[in-house]
Amino acid sequence: MALASVREPDAMLRQIAPSAALPEEQRADAALYLQESLGLHADEGAHALARYWLPAQAHHLNQLAADAVHGVLPPSQSWFGQPTPEELKQRNAVKGVSRHAATIHMAEKFAFYLHMSLDSGLFDRAPLMEYASALRSCLCRFTPMPSAC
Repeated sequence: MALASVREPDAMLRQIAPSAALPEEQRADAALYLQESLGLHADEGAHALARYWLPAQAHHLNQLAADAVHGVLPPSQSWFGQPTPEELKQRNAVKGVSRHAATIHMAEKFAFYLHMSLDSGLFDRAPLMEYASALRSCLCRFTPMPSAC
């Protein structure tokens, strides 16, 4: 919930009683957000939320940034053609984000979606809490203090 509060500051206040019942209006707002913004519907079940967590993409971005710091970049010429000077500039700039893991950014977005899913009341709570636990486990790899997890 703390991570979701990056996008929704009111979520921070809910940490006092995270399981407290929410007003119907807030549940309806969360359900509407899930349906209109993500195309996520209750009949899909909580497992559908998994499509919004992209660890492979985050890992790929992290690896590109680490490689760029060490001067190892993908070739400019490929079977798909040659990038424009602007695209090359963007590719080369990826080394500037090597200290800001893409996984953290992906996790912040997923935490918000998870928060909205919990608020909506559309899904079983248990699978959503399993996602929360998995998210926590993933993020613990990025903190230097194991006690913070």
